[in-house]
Amino acid sequence: GPFNEDDGTLSPPIDFVVPPTNHFTQAPSLVQFSLTPDGVKILYQAAFEGVTWAMIVAARHAQWVDAHAMKAGTYAVGSPSCRQTGSSVSALTPTEITLHGCTLKRGLPYRVFVYTEGAGT
Repeated sequence: GPFNEDDGTLSPPIDFVVPPTNHFTQAPSLVQFSLTPDGVKILYQAAFEGVTWAMIVAARHAQWVDAHAMKAGTYAVGSPSCRQTGSSVSALTPTEITLHGCTLKRGLPYRVFVYTEGAGT
C-alpha cells in the first residue's frame, strides 16, 4: 500500500544536553580571611584550559546574572580591578583570583560569580 498512513511507531523522546566547554573541578570558594571592604580572593579549579570571568554583585542583582552579564560586567560593583574579564586559566590547576577596588559596604549582602569557558569557544 501507499506510505504516509500514520500507522507506524514513534519512539519515546531521547533526552540529551550538549555539555559545556568547561566546568569546575573545584568549585569557586572564598579564600579564608581574604574578605575586606576592598575585595576578596577566590580559589577554584577549571577542568580544561580556557578563560574565566569573575565579579561581585549586590545580592539583589544576583538573580539576573548569566554568562552575558558576566562578560559585560553588568551589575558588577567597584572599579574595573574588582572584576576579572576573560583571563586565561590552565586545566586542573588551582587558580586564585584577586578582586580589589570593590568598595564593599560592611553589613550589606553580596554575591561573587565565576564563569569559565573552554579555549577557542
